[in-house]
Amino acid sequence: MSKTHTNGAASGSGEQRELLREKLAEEGEGLDSFCLSFSQERLWLIDQLNPGCTAYNIGEAIVLRGQLDRAALERSINSIVERHEVLRTTFDVVDAKPVQRIRPALTVPVPVVDLRALPPAGRLEAVRRAAAAEADAPFDLSSGPLLRVALVQLDAAEHAVLFTVHHIASDEWSTGLLVDEVITIYSALVRGLAPRLPALPIQYADYAVWQRQWMEGPVLAEQVRYWRRKLSGATPLEVPADRPRTAHASFRGTDLRRSFGRKIPRKLKAMAQRENATLFMVLLAAYKVLLWRYTGATDICIATNIANRNRAEVAGLIGFFVNNLLLRTDVSGDPTFTEALGRVRQTCIEAYAHQDLPFEVLLDEINLGRTSSTNPFFSNFFVLHNAPRQELVLPGLEIAPLDLRMTTSPFELLLNMGEDQEGELFATLRYRSELFEPVTADRIVEQLRLVIEAVCEDPGRSISSIAVGGGASRGSLVRGFNDAL
Repeated sequence: MSKTHTNGAASGSGEQRELLREKLAEEGEGLDSFCLSFSQERLWLIDQLNPGCTAYNIGEAIVLRGQLDRAALERSINSIVERHEVLRTTFDVVDAKPVQRIRPALTVPVPVVDLRALPPAGRLEAVRRAAAAEADAPFDLSSGPLLRVALVQLDAAEHAVLFTVHHIASDEWSTGLLVDEVITIYSALVRGLAPRLPALPIQYADYAVWQRQWMEGPVLAEQVRYWRRKLSGATPLEVPADRPRTAHASFRGTDLRRSFGRKIPRKLKAMAQRENATLFMVLLAAYKVLLWRYTGATDICIATNIANRNRAEVAGLIGFFVNNLLLRTDVSGDPTFTEALGRVRQTCIEAYAHQDLPFEVLLDEINLGRTSSTNPFFSNFFVLHNAPRQELVLPGLEIAPLDLRMTTSPFELLLNMGEDQEGELFATLRYRSELFEPVTADRIVEQLRLVIEAVCEDPGRSISSIAVGGGASRGSLVRGFNDAL
């Protein structure tokens, strides 16, 4: 990846970038102007269609027990803001096109919320409510900042740090980097040492320029050719809902989390090894079987995301890199689960080989319109969290992540699965509360567990014979799905 930064034209060296900034400063602008990445442009458009939408806010929280140096924490956070330009970025329109505006400097305040007056037993729940309120507060993409941090005091030696960032400037990988780098800098500061982090070879705006230059010509044509053929005739899968769908979704949502225990992951991994597949493929196949039972559709297209960090220059960079990957599988003919897994495996292998096409480019190239609430290919999203987070360590402090409850959902159904630190398989289903009741969401997760347990015991059975409760046949299950609620 070349190190390029443009303001309408390429600027290939660090010296050129600094000269450009000096020129802008002389002109009185005081900030740089660069193109958006394809992913950023999609979220910018969604924000234009849905002003104040908070579905793409990302929340992260950690609990600190011990003596906290507040000044060092605030310095650490703003060192990260100084280090990563994307956290100093806002968005403007120039000549009818969105552009990134990078401020030369920005200070993110860290207000303190004092909860010590509350009964101790209710303080963590109050933190979760505060985090939900933070995540539900909109960002102004034109003025920023796009990162908010709050410090919640629970006791004399117990605090929670709440991070909220807009997805246009970050992704899940990036929020992990943000927390890790804050911890690294804080650890150095409280020891009286100069913080040391490896220099960033590029900034996010460099990546945005490179992406647009690279995704053209033969590379673009080959990628589009595959996806045009693969997605011909694909339509979003509609799981039976409790309330009718409307033209404009509110994005209001919530989530629930269930544990499937420790035995299931071992069985699933053994099956994956036998079938030359991955745990992701096995779980995706099980989820597609359940969706088939709900809808009767044999053509099932759902989406997942990929980190999209397959180049060394972006591994340590905060920014919006993740890309949507569409996984369309035909489960017709009542195959065995093993056969269905084979089809899912082939779907995934082909998709991975064509993962570089940004989803936004795909929509444009196939000339499909975009609406504020619907997606032309999918309404269900599946993610497997299988990358262990770095152990969080701070001098003089015990540190632990805090699970948060979300109040929005960008998709009708977003299923997150993974293993926790104790080796238990968990499923977290985020769903749009305008469509689904909590009891319905709970039923979906419970029936997924039944499918997974059934295929662990006998992966050679036909998918129509997998018992999930609520009816003996696919038709009765689909009809009874709502009738039983």
